[in-house]
Amino acid sequence: MNLNERSAIVTGASLGIGLSLTEALIARGARVAGLARDAGRLQKVSERLGSAFLPLACDVGELSQVERAVRSAGRGLMSTACDTSCWPSPLFGSSRSEHRAKLTGLS
Repeated sequence: MNLNERSAIVTGASLGIGLSLTEALIARGARVAGLARDAGRLQKVSERLGSAFLPLACDVGELSQVERAVRSAGRGLMSTACDTSCWPSPLFGSSRSEHRAKLTGLS
């Protein structure tokens, strides 16, 4: 799949599944805004992945931080690869329908 000229937002982008997804998207040509709480770890990922990666320190449990990150990243695909500590939260809510409604409202 060719993702040239596509943008993606990935939470949990500094390690684990989020990092693997970020690497796969970039390998297919996407630009990725990577969200994670650890700014230092994000910077190391950025140094390795280059200009296709935009590191954005963000706690997805804080809606104001997520809104700021989404505004910085722009529109694109979104993947939430954060751990279970982000449920429930101001962004993700307590139900799937509430989660979907909040994400839709951010775009």
